[in-house]
Amino acid sequence: MKFSAITSVFCLASAALAAPAAPASVEERALIQLEPFNNFRFVNLDLAYLQAINGFDLQSFVNLQLKNNLDLSSFQSLFLEDAFTVNKILQLQQVAILSQLSAIGAFSNIDLSRVKLGGFNFAQIATIANFPLNTLINTVLQPQLRVVVDQTPPLTIII
Repeated sequence: MKFSAITSVFCLASAALAAPAAPASVEERALIQLEPFNNFRFVNLDLAYLQAINGFDLQSFVNLQLKNNLDLSSFQSLFLEDAFTVNKILQLQQVAILSQLSAIGAFSNIDLSRVKLGGFNFAQIATIANFPLNTLINTVLQPQLRVVVDQTPPLTIII
């Protein structure tokens, strides 16, 4: 595991441990609307391909909203925008790490409503964050990417 991944896990784990406990009753938990998130399907082909080959557990990601009150609105553009940039890759990495931590129960009984994720402030290097990574991918490969994405079973989110 790379050093950056390990430090990301430790940072998220420390934020989770510092967060207050989740509300006990089901009535206090927030519901999520799937439509504003494109039913958690990526509009961008390259991001959809990464989802297809990595199989991120988006159900665990949604459960963070349902059970732990994590505000997912900062990730909405990840699913809706047809952009493949450095910023989108970093957001996808956050989704993957949060999904994995949620799947192993790292956030059980923790209220994540005060945790702010998704937004990155690149300040002086904002041009790097918006660099279009799809310019580095040969367009001849797009039909092959589409085949892999289309062969992936449809995602079912249970609320």
